[in-house]
Amino acid sequence: MGKKRHFFDRRSASFQRRPRAKALTLLTVVGALASCTAVAPSSPAPRWVEAPEALAPCPLAPPCLVSRGDAGRAYVEPLAFSGSLEDALARLERLIAIDPQLTLEARGPGYLKVVAQTPLMGYQDDVEILRLGPGLLGLRSASRIGLFAGGTHGQRLAALRAAFGASAPAAP
Repeated sequence: MGKKRHFFDRRSASFQRRPRAKALTLLTVVGALASCTAVAPSSPAPRWVEAPEALAPCPLAPPCLVSRGDAGRAYVEPLAFSGSLEDALARLERLIAIDPQLTLEARGPGYLKVVAQTPLMGYQDDVEILRLGPGLLGLRSASRIGLFAGGTHGQRLAALRAAFGASAPAAP
């Protein structure tokens, strides 16, 4: 009697290459890659909500910045604007739409709620913009989870402030 072949022996029939299996594997890989590069569907339209009376105070944790007088170290200056509130909110909506990290989730009278996704880890933060008075929009940026944001909220609000200022219509 001859020597019995081992299952992993290259001469074994179970180890030989099968063209049909290779083609199926190739099609599976190509299909998976094609689905990864497909255009993502547009984000759903923001829902309509009633604007809150005021921006919520920052909790002790997670990290947060807010335009409230009682915020202490978490205070951030409100966003000043000239012109109508509707024009200011429309400018902000355009800025949010072109930023891939921001998604407008809800809007209301004098109010926008935005979800911001951090670039590296993909954490989601909440950003709120609320009319405080004539020519003033209050800002709030808060982490959903975590104890440290590394200055992300301040940088996000500073970038939004700079872009908003740059998008202002020219004075006559």
